[in-house]
Amino acid sequence: MRWHPNALTNRREPYWTRHQPPTRRCGVYEVLALPTAKVRRYLAVHEAGHVIAGLATGHTLIRATIGTAYELPAGINHTIDTWAQWAPPHAWEAYAIRCAGGERAQDQWLRKRRLWTPERAWATEALACSDREDAAEMGRRFEPHVAITWGGNGEVPQRWRQVDWSKIQALTDELLTQRWDDVLAVAAALDDRGTLTGADVQKLLTTYRALHGKL
Repeated sequence: MRWHPNALTNRREPYWTRHQPPTRRCGVYEVLALPTAKVRRYLAVHEAGHVIAGLATGHTLIRATIGTAYELPAGINHTIDTWAQWAPPHAWEAYAIRCAGGERAQDQWLRKRRLWTPERAWATEALACSDREDAAEMGRRFEPHVAITWGGNGEVPQRWRQVDWSKIQALTDELLTQRWDDVLAVAAALDDRGTLTGADVQKLLTTYRALHGKL
């Protein structure tokens, strides 16, 4: 798999993506080219991916929200607030999987809805920039420090542990595939209500699994 360098705003280093960036300069929502209702569900899937990946890796959710009018042209804001508990020895991987959950859920959703294109896959990666930066920052705090590489690209300081982001993506894809119905249930509720607390999510999943015989 070849990774491609991107020159994103306010970044001194390349931002690496699995999919090639557009040849012309344009915004990510322009590349997505989806109607507003689908963009809202697409963003709800992103937050639902974080929620389900986080719960599955030992995180405790406080609140997930998709709100209004901060991101143009879609006019939809989306945030998630989590408090996490970790246990050694693989605590960083758990954090990284939660960070990757949004992007990987959106990629799966686009594929299952037959909306996937390489351009939309690139836009999905570009929108996950802050999530990847969170994982990288947390890696710098752990002992031993973790350095993320992108298909082998990127610097690894001496004595730092190297983890390629493709490994995190693969682990996250597997986890979300096993819990895909939960992702869709949380995404639908977020799209409908705008905000879900951790208690809301637990109640929603318990009810959903009882109705569908999955308890």
